[in-house]
Amino acid sequence: MKKANYDIENSTITLDQVITILYQIFVIGSLGTRKSFIPFKQYVICGETTVSTQPDECTDCEDRLPYISEYWKVCIDSEEFLIPKAYATIEGYIRTESEQDLRKLWEKLYVNQPRDYKKMIKDITGRDINTGNTDIANQELYKEIQRIKGKNNGRQYFQVENTD
Repeated sequence: MKKANYDIENSTITLDQVITILYQIFVIGSLGTRKSFIPFKQYVICGETTVSTQPDECTDCEDRLPYISEYWKVCIDSEEFLIPKAYATIEGYIRTESEQDLRKLWEKLYVNQPRDYKKMIKDITGRDINTGNTDIANQELYKEIQRIKGKNNGRQYFQVENTD
């Protein structure tokens, strides 16, 4: 089953025909397929419907009003799924792929980061970024000189030897 991708800019679909799922729900379609609709995903609707059912307690009571439920119709692979209007809304804009799938957003923010980000910034901008260490008066060179200066024929200054 191939998922249909919609290019809204080049079609007759308007923003009023795109719903955003608010809560996770499981819906059985008109052909018997059970589908999970997860939050923040957007779907193109193919209509609306109202379903009226009589309460179970009293099927032959005249004074009982029927339950009325409103649904959005979502057509996926020539099968209709009825999404309750309480579980979806029309936002009026199209979400990006990472806004619709929070796992992809997490990967974008935390997983797919370059290991050597300092080199990447240097390649892109030509500047070194702040590494957190202030290098005042060539501090790294000063530390190297102190390390070399502290050695004397394999011994370090201020080394205490045991005279026992």
